[in-house]
Amino acid sequence: MGLAGFRTEMARDGNEALVVIPSLKPVLVWLDFSMPGGDGIAICGVLHRAGFRIPVVMLTGIIDEDTIQRALDTGAMDCIKKPPDWMSLGDRLRFTLQAGRAAQGAPSETP
Repeated sequence: MGLAGFRTEMARDGNEALVVIPSLKPVLVWLDFSMPGGDGIAICGVLHRAGFRIPVVMLTGIIDEDTIQRALDTGAMDCIKKPPDWMSLGDRLRFTLQAGRAAQGAPSETP
């Protein structure tokens, strides 16, 4: 991710993510659909119910209508299939970041 121009921080599992995300105040969160300590859908839902309006991108091994709808229903802005296309990932994350800022009425700067 650093190669795409993003500074990254990583959590070992969903429980750690719920602790570090509020303290780090990231501009974008990338969650795996299935991870230990709470799946990405659950983590995304907890963050949004707690009032965090951070753009969330879900990484999943299965892209189907139900998976995408579940992610969007909990507040994710995009779903990316594993393995991601590393060539276009930076652009896709920048677009998601800009869309998230626009939704919040903030300037659309990129990192």
